[in-house]
Amino acid sequence: MTVQQPLQSAQARLVRHYVNKLRQANAALRRGREAHDYWLTLIDQDWGQIKQWQQWTASGGEGDLERARLCAALSLAGNDLLRVRQSPPERLLWLEQALRAAGQIGDGEAERLCLFQLGQTLFYLGRADEAEQYGRRLLEKARAADDQPGLGHAWITLGSAALHRGTLDEAENAFRQAAGIFESLGDPIEMGRAFQGLGRAIMFRGDRAAARPYLERYLHIVEAHGNEAELGTACISMHNVLFNMGKIAEAKPYAERAVAICRRTGFRRMLPSALLALGVCDAEMNDLDAAAMHLEEALAGSRAASAPGGLIDILRYLADVRARQGNLDETLALLEEALSLSRQGHILYYLVEVCAALVWWRAPRGELDQARAVLREGITAAFEIGGEFFLVRILVAAAQWRLNAGDPEPAARWIGLLSRYAEQAEARHIAALESALTEALGAETFQAVYDSGRALSLHDTIRDIAQALE
Repeated sequence: MTVQQPLQSAQARLVRHYVNKLRQANAALRRGREAHDYWLTLIDQDWGQIKQWQQWTASGGEGDLERARLCAALSLAGNDLLRVRQSPPERLLWLEQALRAAGQIGDGEAERLCLFQLGQTLFYLGRADEAEQYGRRLLEKARAADDQPGLGHAWITLGSAALHRGTLDEAENAFRQAAGIFESLGDPIEMGRAFQGLGRAIMFRGDRAAARPYLERYLHIVEAHGNEAELGTACISMHNVLFNMGKIAEAKPYAERAVAICRRTGFRRMLPSALLALGVCDAEMNDLDAAAMHLEEALAGSRAASAPGGLIDILRYLADVRARQGNLDETLALLEEALSLSRQGHILYYLVEVCAALVWWRAPRGELDQARAVLREGITAAFEIGGEFFLVRILVAAAQWRLNAGDPEPAARWIGLLSRYAEQAEARHIAALESALTEALGAETFQAVYDSGRALSLHDTIRDIAQALE
């Protein structure tokens, strides 16, 4: 026996000690606050050692199967905890190393778990195409192994990718398949995650009332079975659907609860989303100083976490607050950054919202050519998504552009059309347009043109606008 063998055996025993600690801490995180506070403190105390030994396990050669087993175990033993404790780039590195290690030792189950977690982490980093590739690999491997949980995870990954692309029928179908699998397995936590995705897909269609029961079920499942950190995510989901239903007073407590949970659990990756939720409620309640404070903290946290999807949302909502505070130059700078990120990630639903906001603020400044270009881009993205919700959002911006171009009658006609979609349009923008158009046309003419627009077709109207912009 060489000297190196007992030394490496001692090192392996130490790594297994930290693997067991992560497992215990992960279990405590699922049991609730009293248990996990103790274990999170212990993990924080040992974090430097855990990182050191993870690097040691990942540096083994091709023939070092013991190190490979430990490398996979360190990344997967404390998955719920590590999602909270690690930044997405660090989590990605550990999971990529664990995936290689699982392949090296021929552990198919660990490999499939890594593929799922890699997909989820890549979504946070805005790398949806890569996430989808991992989802398709997982689907293939899970089918070959008849791994039902793996199949469910694959459908969650592919549903998230479809949601990112804006192909909502595909997203809804994928999440329904995942929910059915986990329901048959009696796995409420994973079923809840599928419900969250399904609720988001339905909400993106603009049917908030139909989305709400799925997100409520997700919240109730997490409250009964999930870990406290995930409860923050569930509260944000409930905030989002209530906020989009215009129920701001009901939405805000969920946002406040999410912020408190993220701070208490140290869930730094999710904290910007919780602060965003709270900030938009403040803005709707006209507390612009509080909104700016929460959104600025969210912006700093999102930049630090390298999370472009959440960053886009924060940028566009902070831009709206800055505009209402009278700082249009900063508004446009924030929106241009959001537009660049939306283009880079080809995130269609963000692209529509950001284009609409840029038209809304550029057109009144006389920047009609710039507004025209982004309006055309927003219309293209809205048609690519399909459904009514994003067509409504871009039509509001088109009415603003047409009004500022000196042609108020078509704008008034489109506002009449939008009266049939009042729940999907931003009431504040519609009210501003109605006031400006009444002044431009006179009350009697505006009402007559408005009434004539009520019979128009939404899709045909926007197709006509797109042709006119060519």
